Amino acid sequence: MKLFVKLFILVAVLVCLFFIVVNVFVNLKGKTIISSKLSQLLEKDVTIGSISILPPYSVSVKDFEIAEVFSAKLIKFEPSLIGFFFVKVGLNNLIIENPSLVILRDKKSVFNIQKIINTVKSNRSKPKKTKKDTKKSFFIKEVIIRNGKLFFKDESVESEFFIKPVEFYAITTLRGFKTNLYLLAPLESASRMKIGEVNAKGWLNFVNKDMDVVASFKDIDAVFVSNYFNKKFLKEIKSGKITLAADMISENNDLTINCHLETNNLQFGEEDLFIDSDDNKPVIFGNLSGILLDSLIGPGGKGVFDFSINTKFDRPRLESLQFEGNVFQTPVKNLIKSIPLEGKETIEKIGNDFKEIGKEFEKQFKDIGDQFKSLIEDSDK
Repeated sequence: MKLFVKLFILVAVLVCLFFIVVNVFVNLKGKTIISSKLSQLLEKDVTIGSISILPPYSVSVKDFEIAEVFSAKLIKFEPSLIGFFFVKVGLNNLIIENPSLVILRDKKSVFNIQKIINTVKSNRSKPKKTKKDTKKSFFIKEVIIRNGKLFFKDESVESEFFIKPVEFYAITTLRGFKTNLYLLAPLESASRMKIGEVNAKGWLNFVNKDMDVVASFKDIDAVFVSNYFNKKFLKEIKSGKITLAADMISENNDLTINCHLETNNLQFGEEDLFIDSDDNKPVIFGNLSGILLDSLIGPGGKGVFDFSINTKFDRPRLESLQFEGNVFQTPVKNLIKSIPLEGKETIEKIGNDFKEIGKEFEKQFKDIGDQFKSLIEDSDK
């Protein structure tokens, strides 16, 4: 019995010494090597406060920062040993505390994240493949983000806001490979005014490309997001709230997004729209916007719209947009009655402009989808 106790104490001491030596080495040498390699790969300064190897095999990183893009007080993860037996690289869990992410969109509508992805692709060395090479996939069983903050600045429309505190978790079950997720993220302007709230709850299956997620954008300040509306077809928004609920259901990569949009206390300016570009005067049917708004938005600035988007799980785009009911029939009929025959050419021009708006929406969905696809493809390499 005494021998067993002595052996146990000896093993415990050796384990403690091992972790002490490893941690000293990692912080004296390994930390510098890792930050240097990441800086070269990302072409941005990467700093690490400290790295700790914790028993049995988890890693804790404190004060991690990618200059001008990302920082976190603590990043803790545990590699999956079982995954290696199935030719997979993954983590049992990933916990990120107090992270801060900066997303910038320049005047050419290019995101800083996309630039970083392109930089990594160009800097990453690609080893020659052999016949024995086996493709490894990457997975994370559990992701938890606590007290996160996201800053978004869009130079193309001169808009910026914060999303904080971000609370997020995603847990993937081995049975069925379902990823249950939860997100709560209040939106706040640069002047610290609350401009809405984003939340989501449901599950995804990346293997079968299935999902059932309900997301909502609640009480969004209409004035704040008005920069994303085409000023040519909509008067200036003075006040109001917008709430959007989206029920996203995908089966075998066929994704349907059923949306319910409500406006409340929506108030517009009085200026005329559709200014003639030649003499800078209102065209003959300058009250067009008034007719549309009176028909679509009821008393008190209230409006209700239901529409669906049919697209793909792995490549979301605005492929098919369908409005339910006849919300557009009345304003279109009133519009036709109010416009004289000599306005035909202008009507055709407006119709073409609306087509361009549709193309722009599709482009935005495609850009976002391409970025997600790039991230997924990178994780599979």
